[in-house]
Amino acid sequence: MGQFYPTLVGLILASVTPSGDNYIIIPFDIYGSGVEFVINNNYIWLISNNGADGDNWSKNNIATGGAGAVGYRLPYDESIANRIKAVIV
Repeated sequence: MGQFYPTLVGLILASVTPSGDNYIIIPFDIYGSGVEFVINNNYIWLISNNGADGDNWSKNNIATGGAGAVGYRLPYDESIANRIKAVIV
């Protein structure tokens, strides 16, 4: 997963809720943890839940059912989307 962080630039400052196909790396939980990709026709999002005690909630730019998450996006790229889909089932 770390290999995608340098590629996924463009931190979005507004609080949004991306929609699309979810590819879960670590399921979101009630403790504020979890990581997933959301892929739609426009963007590939990497979303990291950031709602645990001690997390800096001011960084959150993704609306969740809790404190929120930090999301990074890049324009949709078929080769990157296919790599994510091949690795995460």
